[in-house]
Amino acid sequence: MKAMHSLTKPIYVFPTILEDVIFDYHDEYHKDCNNIIMCLSLPNELKITNNILNIYWNKDKSSFYFKMDNKKQFTFTLTGKNTSFDLISFILNTLSEYVGFSMTFDLILTTFSSVDTMKQYLKLPLNEIYYSKGNIIII
Repeated sequence: MKAMHSLTKPIYVFPTILEDVIFDYHDEYHKDCNNIIMCLSLPNELKITNNILNIYWNKDKSSFYFKMDNKKQFTFTLTGKNTSFDLISFILNTLSEYVGFSMTFDLILTTFSSVDTMKQYLKLPLNEIYYSKGNIIII
């Protein structure tokens, strides 16, 4: 006879990354989910087909990339001195250029619950960053 779990003890449920990421399996770049390093929600005002911007890490080519509207691919090449802040700046600047500089964007990283953890993340070299998610907002 098997013993049942005692419900008087706390049960901890740890979230997994795959439950939080929205994938578009029609896109050829989404086949290898291990390469996704960021999942960013875009503002509805942009009227872009896919409101989720997935940032991929191509370790073989030492670069990061994403696609807008499943069309043009934008690539950020990794150098030894780049930090995650540089990648985030590239994403926001590219987005501004894509919409014609008529909007200014910012990023809220919802993965981090403390400001200190987020500050440390922004300083990490790009070869040390880990999965994060957030919302791009119009300011």
